[in-house]
Amino acid sequence: MEMVFVIIGMITIFLHTDSILAAYPSENENEIHSFQGESLPDDQWDERIPVYVPKKKVSGKAVTTNTYSGKYGYYTLAYEEQRKAYKLLEEAAEAFHHSNMDAIEVSSSSNTVQGNKKYIAIAVDMEKMITSSTIGEAVVSLIYDHPEYFWSQGYTYYLESSDKDAKVTRVTLACHQEYIDGAKRAKLREEIEQEIEKYMDLIVGISSDYEKELILHDAIASQVTYAYDEKHAAQQERWAHTIEGIFSKEYYSAVCEGYAKAFQLLLNAAGIENVYVVGNGNGQGHAWNQVKIDGEWYNVDLTWNDSNDRKNYRYFNLADTVFGKNHIPFPNTYEVTPKVGEWSYLVNTCISETYSYEKMGEAKEKPSCKVGLGKIEGAKVIILNQGVVVTSGSTLTNHNIDLRNDPQKEKGIAVTTGTALMVKIIPDYSQGELLQIQTMLNGEKLYFSGRGGQETSYVITPEEDSVLEVSVYVPVQEVKLNKSKCNLTGYGKKIKLTAVITPPTATNPKITWTSSKPSVATVKDGVITSVRAGTTIIYAYLEDKTVMAKCSVTVKAPYLKITSTKRSVRVGKTLNMKAKLYGTTGSIRWTVSNKKIASIGTKSGKLKGKKPGKLWVIAKKGKITAKVKVTVKK
Repeated sequence: MEMVFVIIGMITIFLHTDSILAAYPSENENEIHSFQGESLPDDQWDERIPVYVPKKKVSGKAVTTNTYSGKYGYYTLAYEEQRKAYKLLEEAAEAFHHSNMDAIEVSSSSNTVQGNKKYIAIAVDMEKMITSSTIGEAVVSLIYDHPEYFWSQGYTYYLESSDKDAKVTRVTLACHQEYIDGAKRAKLREEIEQEIEKYMDLIVGISSDYEKELILHDAIASQVTYAYDEKHAAQQERWAHTIEGIFSKEYYSAVCEGYAKAFQLLLNAAGIENVYVVGNGNGQGHAWNQVKIDGEWYNVDLTWNDSNDRKNYRYFNLADTVFGKNHIPFPNTYEVTPKVGEWSYLVNTCISETYSYEKMGEAKEKPSCKVGLGKIEGAKVIILNQGVVVTSGSTLTNHNIDLRNDPQKEKGIAVTTGTALMVKIIPDYSQGELLQIQTMLNGEKLYFSGRGGQETSYVITPEEDSVLEVSVYVPVQEVKLNKSKCNLTGYGKKIKLTAVITPPTATNPKITWTSSKPSVATVKDGVITSVRAGTTIIYAYLEDKTVMAKCSVTVKAPYLKITSTKRSVRVGKTLNMKAKLYGTTGSIRWTVSNKKIASIGTKSGKLKGKKPGKLWVIAKKGKITAKVKVTVKK
């Protein structure tokens, strides 16, 4: 399938005229994958790891080796040894990136990264030129500058001693488990580069950096969707956090980390200076970009501009005064080593508004509309204005009105259409309890996860008089049965299973009962009924089979057992034989195999010896039989 881009002139692009409910994940701290730098003593070095040999002496002057990488992190490094370490690692990383080499599995005192085995992409000898306190910043700056290194995961540095500022002997970059196969990585790299070329074809002949930026921004927004998992939370698969999600035909989907890295790469390829930024967006982990146009820096959040797969420009080339209200970069300080995804180098101050979309586009006044709250169940809801400039050019007053207790108040708050409004939802449930929140804006439903007593925020941009409704759904987290195993003897026998559901406040506690083999046993409302001998599993399903408990059931055929223990009788004497039925009821009939040796009462089971010898004493109930050997003595 060929990629199709929609290019719209920069003067004529406006928001959709229908209502938009922005699809921001409610618990999006996992939009950013973070990896801690690992410190190990030099004596734990694994000799199986090949150390990269530089092709030439590193001067620290060269900056980039391809058009996809940037320079910003390199230039922020304060020390010459950091820049040399950066270049050594960059040369080795480039060799690995453009090769078919497999990553190497290693043993380590901490040999797991996010639950996966640890694999090494590159290893570089630092020649003890840099200390433990400065190496981490150089490594993380390298990773941030190179969005094309989709395979990178974390880093490890080895120290010659345990001193506070010990010298670094070697540094390794880890490869994510998804990309350890060299042939697979090479194939993906080729596909990504073909996709990048298509983006670059869109800006051929364009001289304005602003126009290039806008075209690339719109092309990504038109092609890509936000990556949700099956629970409508931020996708945690690695592809969604790298340029693979943006440029691979298999996905064309990513979370903020993938959006920001791909935009960074395309701006690099277009020759536009920019910065990849990680920090907090609305108080949770997020990633965005800063772009330099005609010597001035601007903030851009492409992910939020592609909310609910509808392109807009609320966060396009904004100054800090507006953008900084809900975007705060992570600090550039650290205690031991900076953590990839949870540290930011010092970013730029953005004060210019010259190339904001509002200034460059045709900002048209839009009519006002009203936004109010309709039916609210299980939560407190507040609508307030963020003060975000959209296309109307008007920064509205923060109303901060709680409409829940006064739904008739002008039936809502009057705002300019297309203005971003914040909706805050605080579920009325016990603190921390996992919930699902349904929001409905003019009939359009969206589901988000949340927690009891904790605020969850969303952004809406109404384009007409709108009504927002909210309801809280409490999903079942766990179900436990009173039995995990049970046995039934006989057919038509019954046993009752009971279930304990967590939490007890679950909205839909209805259980769907099923049997893996109804021919062995059936189940209805938790009551198991045996059918024939065999084994089956009884399942208790809830929440569309996402929550389950099971009980193993063994059905035994009905049987008869002779319970009398004495096995001999003398001639002329009697022996009372006794038997018991299991799994069925009825009368037991008795016979013997040789009536010349002994006789037996058919109903009583009284055995009388006639002459010495051995015979079988048989108990029957229909087709069910049991027998024992009895000896008649003189």
